[in-house]
Amino acid sequence: MNMKRLRLSLVFVFVFIALILNSSVKGLAKERSEIPAEYKWDLSVLYQNPDALKQAKAAFQKDAEKLASFKGRLGESAEVLKQALDLVYDLEKRMRRMELYSSRLTDQDARVSENKAVQNEISAMRSTFAEQTSFVEPEIVSIDEKKLSGFFTAEPGLMIYKFPISETIRRKAYVLSPKEEKILAGASDVLGSPMSVYSTFTNADLPHETITLADGSKVKLDYSNYDKLRESPVEADRVLTFKTFFGQYDRFKRTLAEVLYSQMKAHRFVANSRGYPDTLAAALNYDGIDTKIYTSLIEAAHRNLPTLHRYLKLKARALSKKKLEYTDMYLPFTAKLGITVPYDHARTMLLEAFKPLGAEYVNTVQTAFKSGWVDVYPNEGKDPGGYSDGSAYGAHPYILMNYNDNYGAALTLAHEMGHSMHSYLSNKAQPFPTSSYSTFVAEVASTFNENLLNDYMLKKVQSDDERLFILGNFLDGSIKGTFFRQIQFAEFELLIHQKVEKGESLTDEVLNKIFLDLVRIYYGHDKGIVNVPDFIAGEWSIVPHFYYDYYVYQYSTSIAAASLLSQKVIKNEKGSLERYLTLIHSGGSDNPVLLLKNAGADMTNPDAYNALMERANRYMDEVEKILAKKGK
Repeated sequence: MNMKRLRLSLVFVFVFIALILNSSVKGLAKERSEIPAEYKWDLSVLYQNPDALKQAKAAFQKDAEKLASFKGRLGESAEVLKQALDLVYDLEKRMRRMELYSSRLTDQDARVSENKAVQNEISAMRSTFAEQTSFVEPEIVSIDEKKLSGFFTAEPGLMIYKFPISETIRRKAYVLSPKEEKILAGASDVLGSPMSVYSTFTNADLPHETITLADGSKVKLDYSNYDKLRESPVEADRVLTFKTFFGQYDRFKRTLAEVLYSQMKAHRFVANSRGYPDTLAAALNYDGIDTKIYTSLIEAAHRNLPTLHRYLKLKARALSKKKLEYTDMYLPFTAKLGITVPYDHARTMLLEAFKPLGAEYVNTVQTAFKSGWVDVYPNEGKDPGGYSDGSAYGAHPYILMNYNDNYGAALTLAHEMGHSMHSYLSNKAQPFPTSSYSTFVAEVASTFNENLLNDYMLKKVQSDDERLFILGNFLDGSIKGTFFRQIQFAEFELLIHQKVEKGESLTDEVLNKIFLDLVRIYYGHDKGIVNVPDFIAGEWSIVPHFYYDYYVYQYSTSIAAASLLSQKVIKNEKGSLERYLTLIHSGGSDNPVLLLKNAGADMTNPDAYNALMERANRYMDEVEKILAKKGK
C-alpha cells in the first residue's frame, strides 16, 4: 500500500492513506464517563449544578408573575412601555439560558431520564411564558403610530427596542387579539411535540442493528458508524450499510410518517390561525423574507441541474465507473485516498485557515477550543448530529460534534465554529433585543468558514491526488451536499406542506413517492447518470430538519452568499472584510436580506447563485484536467 505525506505546516502533518476502516472506526461509541474532560463542553458556565437551575427556575417564575401588572397599560406612557419591555426581555434572556442548559444535558446523553425531565419542565415553562407575554404584541400594534413614535423621543432607553417594535408593526396584519394570542401561545408546547417525539425516538429508542462487513468484522450501525461506512471503498459494505441503516427506520415508517404529518398539521394550524395564505408565507414573513426567494431558489436549482449532472458524471469518471450508484455518493473523488485529521490537528488547522478574518477572530476561536465550548466525540446516548447553540446571552456558545478524525469532520468543526463566532460576536456587539440573527443569515458565517478552510487547503496541497481530493470535497460538500441536496429537501418540504394545506394525508407511501421522485429528478436517474434504488425512498425519515418549518432552504442561499463574500475576502477586495465583520456583528438589528446586501451579497439577484455555479464549473474544469493527466 502506497502512503503519501502532506505537510500543511510545521505544527502538524496529515497523512493520505488508503481508506481502510480499522478497529477504531468499527468500535462502539464510548460511555460519556470514558471521555476526558478537555473534550467535553463545560455547562457550569451556565449553572454550577442542577440545583442552581432549580433556583433560577423559581426566581424566573416569581418575576414572570409581575408581567400581569402591565396588561392593558403598554400604551399608557413611554416609561411604562420601557418597564414592560425591560422585564419581558430580561425574562427571555433567562429563559434561553435555562433552555440551552437543559437541552445540552439531554443531548449529551438522551438515556438519562432526569435530563429529559428537566428539559420537559423548561419546555412547559416556555409555553407558560409565551402565554404570560401574549398580550405584548397585540397591545403594541394597537398604539397609535404617531403616539408610539413620540415614545422613542420621550424615552431614549426605548431605542434598543425600536427595530423589534418596527418588525411587530410590519406583521400587524397577522397579530391576533390578546385572548387569541394567549390561546396560541398556550398551544406552543403541544405544537412542538412531534419534533420532540421524533428526537427522543431516533436518539434514544431506535434500535440499531449490528452488521457483518466483508472482512468479517461486526459493526453496530448507529448514525456515527453509518456516516463512516457510507464512505467505505468496499462496495458490498456500502450497499449493506445503506440498506440496513434505512431499513432500521423503514421498520417504523408508518409511525415516523404520522409524526411528520402531525408536525406539518401544526405548521398549518399556526398559519391558518394568523391568517397567512399558506405555511411558507407564515414561516418566512416573521423575518421579512419574500416567498419568491424560496420559490426562485427551487427554480434556480432545476435551471442548473446540468451543473449537478456534470459533477456526477465527473465523479463517475474519477471512480472509473460508467454510472454512479446512489450508494457511491459519499465516496471521495480519490476513492483510494482519504485524509486523517485528528481533532487536535484540526484545531491548529482552523486557526491557520481563519487568519484572513483577523487576529481578534482567531484569538477568540483559540479561546473557544480551550474553554469548554466544544463537546467533541460521540458517546452512547449522545445526539448524533452537529450544531452550535449561542442562544444564552452573556455566556459563550456551545458546539456539539461527533468527531471522527477525517477531513469531513474538520469541515464540520469549521462550520459549527462559524455559527458560534457569529453568535458570540453578535451578542458582544448588540444589546440583547437585537442580538439574535435571523435564520436567513444563520448559515452564512458557517459556510464562510468552510470556504476559508477549502481555500487554505488548496494553497497547501501539491500533488494532483491531493488537489483532486480537495476540489472534489468542495464539489461533494458545497455543490452537491449543501446547494442542490438542501434545495431538493426544501422542495420536498414545500410539497408535503402543500398537500397538508389541501387537506390531504401524509402516509409513508405518499412521503416515499414524493421523496424518491425528487431524488431521481435531481440525480438524473432516468437520464442514466445515477442509479437511485427504491430503498432510498425512505431517506426523508432520517432528516430532522423537516420538523424545523422551512429551515433547510437557507443552507442553499447561505452557501451562495458565503461563497461570494469569502472569495471577496480571500482576494482582499477593498472593504470586503470590514463589510463581512459588520454582518456577523449585526445580529438581528435589521432586515436579514438587507444585512446580506450591505455585506455584498444580494440574494434577490440571480447573480448571487450564478457566481456559485461559475465557481463550481471552474473547479470542475480543473478536475477534468487532472483526470485527463491520469488517463481517465
